[in-house]
Amino acid sequence: MTRSPSPSPWVFHPDDVLEPVLRVRLDPRPDHLRVVPVGELDASSVDLLRAAVEHALAQRRDVQLVMAEVTFCDVAAVEEVLRLQRTAHDAGHRLVLTGVGPFLLHVLTVLGVADVLCPHLVRRVS
Repeated sequence: MTRSPSPSPWVFHPDDVLEPVLRVRLDPRPDHLRVVPVGELDASSVDLLRAAVEHALAQRRDVQLVMAEVTFCDVAAVEEVLRLQRTAHDAGHRLVLTGVGPFLLHVLTVLGVADVLCPHLVRRVS
């Protein structure tokens, strides 16, 4: 009896269920909307984040972007967050990052935008 080799773990099968790389939870508060991205925030998933923030701004609300459950963040996502922060500012609202962990703070620091996106976490050297 000849045994066929097992399928490669790197081959996609149509019956496989793929989890989305990013989910976004919205948590309305009296004075703002909490937007909570969960998973990987990158060029392929940033449209979902943009839609959530634009939804909040359309309701004329400030945005608290809770980053505690972001497991990956690339340069394209950081650029989009900067654009969204400017869009919020231009609309007369605030977009504030909270829940920024050490890995994300490192990414933002290396990119030179930590003081812009989360100034409350950056130590100022006088």
